[in-house]
Amino acid sequence: MHSPSINFRTLDLNLLKVFDVVMVERNVTRAAVRLAMTQPAVSNALRRLREATHEELFVPSPGGVTPTAHAQTLWPTVRASLESLQAAFAPQGSIRAPTREASRWRWPMRPRR
Repeated sequence: MHSPSINFRTLDLNLLKVFDVVMVERNVTRAAVRLAMTQPAVSNALRRLREATHEELFVPSPGGVTPTAHAQTLWPTVRASLESLQAAFAPQGSIRAPTREASRWRWPMRPRR
């Protein structure tokens, strides 16, 4: 029996950014700091993503969380997609193309007008 598919019309893409940072940090509290969110907000985002995917993504471990095999499978595609979106929405010539070696990336900040 196959699992239900994700409804992309209602999926909050911000959940994918949270997922990516938790995969890098392997710790919900540190991910919250990097995302400028509270730890409960990050936990809630992970819950919502788990419900959307119908799969466990992380399990508690000493000092943080450990990604499941499913999370490990998803991560390269999620990361590449986020990098592609970042590049697509960046003003022409304002940022370098993303590289696979980059361990951290930031959304470009536009000056306030």
